Amino acid sequence: MNALLIIFLILIAFVLLIAALMFIPVYVGAEYLIKNDVKRGYIILRIFRIIPFKIWLKTDKKKEKKKKKEKMTLEKYIKTASGSMKAYKESKDLIKEILDGVIKKVTFEEVIFDIGFGTGNAASTGIMTGAVWSATDIFVCILDRIFGVRKFTVNVTPYFDKKHFSGQFKGILKLRLVNIMIILAKIRLVINIFKEHINKSEEK
Repeated sequence: MNALLIIFLILIAFVLLIAALMFIPVYVGAEYLIKNDVKRGYIILRIFRIIPFKIWLKTDKKKEKKKKKEKMTLEKYIKTASGSMKAYKESKDLIKEILDGVIKKVTFEEVIFDIGFGTGNAASTGIMTGAVWSATDIFVCILDRIFGVRKFTVNVTPYFDKKHFSGQFKGILKLRLVNIMIILAKIRLVINIFKEHINKSEEK
C-alpha cells in the first residue's frame, strides 16, 4: 500500500509539474551571425530567464539530387486557386483568431539588429548608411507596434575603406506553452481545410 501511495504521489507531482510548465513564460528565439564569410544560426531557449539552451544550426547543406516536380499547368493553377479561395472563405474566421492570438499572446522580449557594411566606395557607403538605418528602424518599429518589444538594440556601422558585410540578427519571443499549443492546433486545422479543398478541386 505504501508503495502504491508513493507512486500515486509521484504521478500527481509529475502532472502538476507539467501543468505548471504549460503556464510558465518560455523565451524562444533565433540568432543569425555573419562575420568573415562565416554564417552561423542558433535556436535559443530559456526557461525562467535563467536556464539557457543554445542549439547551433548547421548552415552548410549537402547537395541533394533534385526531385522531379510536377509542372504547374494553367488548368492546375486555376483549380488550385479556386480551392484556395473556397478554403479561405471557410477558414477566414479561424485565421483571424490565429492572428489575434499571436498578437495578444506573443511578445518580443529582445530584438537585435547589428549590421556592419562597406561597398568599397566611401561615397556610396555614406549614401547607403542612411537607407540601411531607415529600413532597420522601420522594421523594428513595425515589430514593436504589432507585438511590443521590451528591449531592442539597433546599430549600423559603415566601413568606408573596404568591402565588408557582417551582422547579428536576434529575436527572442516570450510566450506560454499552452498558448502556442492552442495556436498550433488552429494552424493545423487551417492547413487541413486548405488541403481538403485543393485536393477536391484537382480531382474534378
